[in-house]
Parts: sequence; C-alpha cells; structure tokens
Amino acid sequence: MNELKIKFNKNTLAKVNRELSWLSFNERVLFEALDSDVPVLERLRFLGIYSNNLDEFFRVRVGTLHRLIEKKYTNTLNYNPKEILNQIYLKLKEDEKIFNSAFLDIKKEMKLNGIQFISNNRISDQHLAWCRDYFKKNIRKGISPLLFKEDLKFPILKDKSIYLAIKLILKNKKIVYSLIEVPTEFFPRFIELPSHNEHHLVMMLDDLIRINLDEIYKVFDIYEAHAYTIKLTRDAELDMDSDFSKSDIGYLSKSLKQRNKGLPVRFIADKSIPKDLLNFLLSKNKITRQNVVLSGKYHNFKDFIRFPDFGLKHLKYPQIDSIPNLKIENSKTILNTIENDDVLLFYPYNSFTYLLDFLRESSIDPNVTEIKMSLYRLSNKSQIVNILSNAVKNGKKVTVIMEITARFDEANNIFWANQMKDEGIKVIYGHPELKVHAKLVYVAKKIGNVQKAYCNISTGNFNEITADVYSDLSLFSTDARLTKEVNQVFQFLEHHKPQTFKHLLVAPFNLRAEIISKINREILHCKNGKKGHIIFKINSLVDDEIIDKLYEARKVGVKVEIIARGICCVATEISPKYELKATSIIDKFLEHARVYYFFNDKNEEVYIGSADMMVRNIDYRVEVAAPIYDELIKKKIYKFLQLQLSDNMKSRIHNANMSNARHIPMKNNKKIRSQVEIFNWLLSENKKK
Repeated sequence: MNELKIKFNKNTLAKVNRELSWLSFNERVLFEALDSDVPVLERLRFLGIYSNNLDEFFRVRVGTLHRLIEKKYTNTLNYNPKEILNQIYLKLKEDEKIFNSAFLDIKKEMKLNGIQFISNNRISDQHLAWCRDYFKKNIRKGISPLLFKEDLKFPILKDKSIYLAIKLILKNKKIVYSLIEVPTEFFPRFIELPSHNEHHLVMMLDDLIRINLDEIYKVFDIYEAHAYTIKLTRDAELDMDSDFSKSDIGYLSKSLKQRNKGLPVRFIADKSIPKDLLNFLLSKNKITRQNVVLSGKYHNFKDFIRFPDFGLKHLKYPQIDSIPNLKIENSKTILNTIENDDVLLFYPYNSFTYLLDFLRESSIDPNVTEIKMSLYRLSNKSQIVNILSNAVKNGKKVTVIMEITARFDEANNIFWANQMKDEGIKVIYGHPELKVHAKLVYVAKKIGNVQKAYCNISTGNFNEITADVYSDLSLFSTDARLTKEVNQVFQFLEHHKPQTFKHLLVAPFNLRAEIISKINREILHCKNGKKGHIIFKINSLVDDEIIDKLYEARKVGVKVEIIARGICCVATEISPKYELKATSIIDKFLEHARVYYFFNDKNEEVYIGSADMMVRNIDYRVEVAAPIYDELIKKKIYKFLQLQLSDNMKSRIHNANMSNARHIPMKNNKKIRSQVEIFNWLLSENKKK
C-alpha cells in the first residue's frame, strides 16, 4: 500500500495536510467494510458511508481546491493544491481496489447467509419474465429518457443522482445517444425477485432498467442497446454576496438552486463505456479529463446504508436497550431532578427521550415562562418543533436560534424555521456574521418572586434520528454559573452585543485564548517538575496555533492524548522523553462528543462542548464548551475517556504515514472494544445503585 506524502516543519514535527488526513479517515471507514468480525450487512453499510463521505468530500473540499487553483491563490498557501489533488487521485485509485475487494467479499458472505445479488447478465428465463412484468407495472411510469440532438441544449445533470448513458445502435447503423435518470427517489434501489427457497434474490434498479431497454426505446428499430452508469459531482459551496443577510430566505433559497449548477469536480463513468459516448458526454458537460474517474458498473453506493435486512437481524449489529438514568427515573420530574443535581447523559447509551421530556415538561409547567434553544440540524419529522409549538400555545415565550446555513441542511432548516414562525415562535436566523454551532437549551421559571433557570449543553445536534447512532454527551444543570452564561449566549445572538464569560468557553470570545492558556499551564507545571496531562476527544484537529502548542507541551513532557475521529493534522510520537498519542475510533456509533481534559496539578478540569479544534469553529462560529463542576460526573467522563484510550479493537493510530495501523496500548492483553465497554460500564453503574 502506497503511503500518503506529508511534509515536516523545521522542527521535524509532522504537520499532516488536512485533505490527506480526511482521506485517511475515510479509509478507516472502508477498513470496517473489510473486517470479517463486523456483521456482513454492517460491512455493506460502511461501504455506503464511505461512498457518501467521498461524495461530500468532492463537493466541498475538492471543489475548494479547484477554485484555489483557478483563482491562482496557490502562492498564499503553505501547500500546493495541484500536488494535493494529484495525491488525492492516487490515493483514491488505491482505495478503489480495497473497495472492490471488500464488496466482492461481502457479496460472497451475503450469499452464504441467504442474500444474493442477481445482475442483468446472469438471470434465468423465469426471472427475466418476472422483471419485465414488474417493470411495466411499477417502474415504467417513472422512466423519462432524454434524447441528444445537436440542436438541443444538453440537460444539466443533477448532483447526487445516477444516470444511465445509453448507446442505441439501430438496424440502419445509425447511432442514438440517450440518458435515463435512475429514479431512486421514487422507487427502491434494491428489488427482491421471487425465490423458491429461503434465499433473498436482489436486483439493482439499474439492472432492471437495463433489462427493459427494448421496452423503453421500442419506438426505435434497435439492433443493440447498451447502458453505462454515470454520475456527476458538483462544487457545492454557495457563493454569497458580502452583504448577504440570513434573514433573506429568498436569496438563500435561490442560492441553493444554483448549487445544482456548480462546476463539475468529478465525473464517474462505467469503465466499459465506449470512447465515443464518453467523449460526447465530456464535451457537452465541459468536463476535463482530470476530473474523470472510470470505475465499476454501479455507483451511488450510499444507497447501501439503507439496504434491507429481510428480517435477518443476526447479520447486523444487535440493537441496544437504552440504559435508564436512575436519577431521572426515581424523581417525579426531570426538572425536579436537575434542581437537585447535575445530570449527564451518554447518547445513545441513554435515551434522547430524556431531552424531549425535559422540553415537554417545560412546555406545560405553569411556572415556566421562557424557553430558548439553538438548533443546527433537525430530523425530517422533528418532535422538538411540535413541543416548542405547544409551549407557545401554553403561553410560554419561545425563542429559537435557527442556523439556516448548516451545510446540506439549508433547505430543511428553512422549512422548519418557517413552520416555527407560523406557530408563533420567535425565530432568529443564527448570527449575521457567525455560524451558530452551539447546542444549547435555556429554560426560565418563576415561582412568586423566585427565579429559577435550567440549561442543557450538548456536544451533538438536537436530532432524534442521529441521537440513536451518534455518541454524544448532554449535560443538564441548574448551576447559576452555567445558566447565567448560557442565557448570555442567547442574549448575544438576539441583540449582537459582546459578552464576557468566566465559566463557559465561548467562540469566538474566549475559547481559543482559554484553550491556549490551559495548555500553557500544563507546560508550566511540567517545567516545574510536576505532572502535565491533556486529553482532547474531538472530531477534527486542524488549528495550527493549537497544534503548535500541543507539540510544545509534549516537548517539555506533558502527556498529550488525542482521540480524533476524523481529520487530525498531528501524528503520534512516542519516545523515552515525551509522548503524543493520537488515535481514532470507527465503530457502530459515530464518535461525535467533544471533551477537553486538563490535569491542572491534580485540580482536574473537564469541558464538554460543540467545538472541534479548527479555525472555522474557534474563530468563525458560535461554539460553547461547559466546565464540569460536579465531581462525580467529572470522574465518569474521565472513565469514558480512559475506556476509549484503551480500545484495541476499533482504534487506529494517527501516524506520520497515515497507514491507519491498529492501536495496541502497551501492557494490555485484553480485547477492548470501547463502545461495548462503555455500555457495560454504564449498565454496571446502575446495578451498583
């Protein structure tokens, strides 16, 4: 396997390129599809996740590289975008071989377990007749071919869609080119054929269409008809005017429509496509050869994320039963529980329903006067919106900070923002100059002359769907140090007046300075002969200033441990004098929690929040991290971190050559899969009580 190239700074400290580090992350996803210990339908799902991730990477990051080259910004960068693009394409060729090998192995295992793929090339006469009948009755109505003529404008190919490029050879030797959009939006991608045994025979919708080309084009006198899958990926960055206002929903909606017309950054085609058809498509779409990827017969593997299990549950990871939080369960209401103690939930091990119940109780409690909430990504069928709407009907003042520029969720967020406005909720479209990524809830209550405040600070989105698959932390508190400053964040977002924070770490106000200050404090302790220890659990580590500080810390003896699921621009370095260990965990649940730990000369500090260590998060977003003041909860989070650092089954090392080697902690012979261990630990904590 070829290693990705990286550059080193003058101090020989590895600074890994962001884009190459992202490729390394997605390769870790791909490795899960290779792992025979992973249930076979989960392996198939990981192929889908890999494919979906790669689509987004091209739409955003590769699109950005092309724009940097086009606008000749290369001289202002510390890397060469052309060189990075070349390395990206080289790496993807290598990963494609891994992908194809994994898919072949997965299909073999699926067949052994009663699920078999049937292609249009290998089909019995009986199944052929069934496919023709099924197509006429169900799919034919959704097929609308486009014919290409020199005098007609070529259609704009949709991003995310797959097409069949058709070459018809007529009996008079005339050649006709055509295009069919595979209608996966309206019909299932996977169609089960009838079987006389217990096997499930599955055909791709693409192949069903191939079988029926003669039916689709029966107006022609056809000699031969062939179909080749193609897919176009476009630059998805929205070009906003400098005076763009988030309150101008119409302008944003118009910009979203322009996304479908973004410049092509990747054109994928079946490698068996004839040269004349390929050249025709490239010329009509003004696509350069550099952006062409010739690959296999099938594309849009993201659809495999939702591949049916046919009731064969043993071929997937078992569902876990949510672990009850006994503090909440043994109290009359969640509000009462929080008044007495801070509560920390570990999603998805604890149920997201507790957050919904917290909002629901607040919406009907006669003493609650106000609810404020920041929303970044909502589910398509959001219970939260319904609860907040009912709160308004119950006489509560409800304010929602709705970030309508959350990438790829803009249209969904605009829809929900309009729905909430119609229900009487005060909706603020984020901040005019900053993307609001903080995950906050604030509830105000008044009994007589006594004011009470409650807050929730989370590391993940308030989304019922993703809460079942994202690993996040969620803190409920009535601690005045937290509730007061959470309200200050909302005050800033409502009135745009700068605030001062003593307890919360809030970007762009004090988060960067405080993180740097706390790293410097660990450095000072080490220089004075004391222990220094830093643990960051994050999604991405990119920020140069923080990376340089971490390298400085490890150089003087501070133990630095990083758990970065995605991009990590530092590399593990361990010697007798210092230790910097960076690892990543890819498993059943998506690791999404952000935690910052500082030993602080035995006065340990722990923060949980929404911010990754990236310039965009720290300087150009509203992010919030909360200190953990409850000592018991602090110990629980430290235990949570230690279990992840001990993982030797799903953890891989961020090393200089980005080979994604397994992480095998020293002096640890026991197999530890941290997500399983965390579940068992939380379960055992309940049994102790």
